[in-house]
Amino acid sequence: MYFYLQNSAVINTVIFIYGIFLVVSHYNFRQIKEGLEEQYRLKTRNKQSRTKKVAIALSEIIKSKSRFPFVAGQISLLPRKTTFASVQIFVNRDAKWKKLVADTHIEFS
Repeated sequence: MYFYLQNSAVINTVIFIYGIFLVVSHYNFRQIKEGLEEQYRLKTRNKQSRTKKVAIALSEIIKSKSRFPFVAGQISLLPRKTTFASVQIFVNRDAKWKKLVADTHIEFS
């Protein structure tokens, strides 16, 4: 307890900076996900079939929407570097994305 009282400013500063890092990483992921949703809606606007196959250029969206080198999901404690694989992992875990593309086969490129 005495250690914390003596070093509380340093400990709280580190925790605060880490919290901001997580928030900015999650905001970056949200921007990328919004770009994915926008492109998905544009590609499926005119299609009426129940089972669809949609190709989305994830690499292009990452290049245009990413403003930070890390991404984090909503409940992630450890952000990941903004790469094709890490964004794909977080997108596939997202409930809103799953609901949007329920009957669709998505091919990321």
